[in-house]
Amino acid sequence: MPLSRQQIKDRIEVILKKQKKFEKLVKGLQDNFFEEVLANSAFIISSPTAYGQFFAQFNKDFHAPILRQLMEDLRFILEDNKSYFMDESDLENAGQKITAVEQSLAVEFGITENGLATEGYLPDIIKDTSVKRNFRAGLVKFATQGETLTQKKKKLLQQFIKGNADSYGIWESFYAKEDKAGGRIFDIYQKADRLSQNTFAQELQLPCAMYVGGLITSSRAFCEERNNKIFLKSEIDKWSELNFQGKPKTGYVPAIDLGGYNCRHHLSWIGKFTAIRLDPTLELDEQGHLRRKNNLT
Repeated sequence: MPLSRQQIKDRIEVILKKQKKFEKLVKGLQDNFFEEVLANSAFIISSPTAYGQFFAQFNKDFHAPILRQLMEDLRFILEDNKSYFMDESDLENAGQKITAVEQSLAVEFGITENGLATEGYLPDIIKDTSVKRNFRAGLVKFATQGETLTQKKKKLLQQFIKGNADSYGIWESFYAKEDKAGGRIFDIYQKADRLSQNTFAQELQLPCAMYVGGLITSSRAFCEERNNKIFLKSEIDKWSELNFQGKPKTGYVPAIDLGGYNCRHHLSWIGKFTAIRLDPTLELDEQGHLRRKNNLT
């Protein structure tokens, strides 16, 4: 069944809703962490061993369920992209190529059929102990062994753990920090879908993509100009030559980074016949290649 603009938008909305749900889970994790620290403060500061035991139990009881949700969401993004491209591609042997790409992306994400792999994006997050180290280093500001937490120090501790209107809390900072690729882990849903879309599109030789994700009050001009429009791959590649607000200083890759930091948009790649049906400015040349009308280059 031919794709419509609304179907493409709806697919992205589902991913954005999952992202927002995950962000709420992280806020809830901070609330739980604060309550657990208050309830166990004497034990936590009694010794490094006790602190390690506390953190291990907290991760098991509160953090592990969030990580399981993240794993299931990444698995959903993979399955969703597989289904999307099964419907969109008219390439010979497309099914075999799509299955191969899905398996490759699963390795990239660190997901297996039975759960987690030992390496990959998600396992790297799990192995990261920066919250444990950072909180241990900051804990001495609030209490020492044998000392009772005062109300003033409880308020300072609350801000340190939960943040405020102007700053992230300790777990939000962990999930929002820059990763090795210059993005942010809070962007993982967008990054996962972009990586999936781009990898499938490259293997299936799809020539163009729709820039989707909608607009919000903080949307930048770059995204406002491109929202819901279809672009040839050659046009997308030229975005690297532009200067715009939010663009990473180094390593910008148009098809992955799109509008830069905190960009909520996605590229949904489509075949040439879907593109012509959805965008009247596109046509096929004599060789059957997609181009803009009145553009013979």
